[in-house]
Amino acid sequence: MIRELKLKGYSKKTITSYVRQVQLFLHRTGIPAELVRREDVVLYLEKLQNITGHLNRSTAAHVISGLRALYRSMGKKGAANPAEGIPYPKHELRYPDILSKEEVKRILRATRNLKHRFLLMLIYSAGLRVSEAVTLKLNDLDFKRNLIHIRQGKGKKDRFVMLSRTIGGAYQEYRACYPVKEWLFPGADITAHLSVRSAQSIFYNAVERSGIKKNVSIHSLRHSFATHLLENGTDLRYIQELLGHKSSRTTEMYTHVSNRDIRNIPSPLDEL
Repeated sequence: MIRELKLKGYSKKTITSYVRQVQLFLHRTGIPAELVRREDVVLYLEKLQNITGHLNRSTAAHVISGLRALYRSMGKKGAANPAEGIPYPKHELRYPDILSKEEVKRILRATRNLKHRFLLMLIYSAGLRVSEAVTLKLNDLDFKRNLIHIRQGKGKKDRFVMLSRTIGGAYQEYRACYPVKEWLFPGADITAHLSVRSAQSIFYNAVERSGIKKNVSIHSLRHSFATHLLENGTDLRYIQELLGHKSSRTTEMYTHVSNRDIRNIPSPLDEL
């Protein structure tokens, strides 16, 4: 199963999640893999929903996809594959909390450590995924062309994004204080990059110090980047390319969280 998923180009993170969900399914149901039926998979998903009161779409999708992969690797196709034909739950319509430009400033001001501040600045300035930011190398920043080279981002695709013209000063300050050889953001062991978990902790600590009470994560910097671009009039197609979205439908979410047009609609109260 793992070998086939690797050959198909699945990321290490996705493979780990599929394997974990398959292991949990077999452990919790106690049914030998060769005896699992379609009904067993459906009942398992229903039990997950009953226990939590809510079936997380991502979890359900990974259970179904993981089991499909397992049985395909066992040579079972079509009706013989118990997970085949089970529909994925519908996408949940949830819009992320967006940080205002002033709130982004407050978070950056609350980040005293130069390395930590530069990391958060870079993520917001280019709409990077945290995994993309922590795996950047020195030569991925091109200050002559004002570009950042994102290598093997989500979906194992390279792309170029803008390198802010105002971030140069923060970069020079950072480089003057920290020994950087290969990774732009080295971890405690300078031969390895900073972990995603460490980057997330940096953000949460900064939010706490800033006094912001919104339900936000480090990924909110990426959401805010896209929303602020849209509110400034940037074409949605450019935003899609900058974010590395495969489908324009994913990027269209920002038209719902942006207040570019909504705030220009006068309230009836204003006319009383």
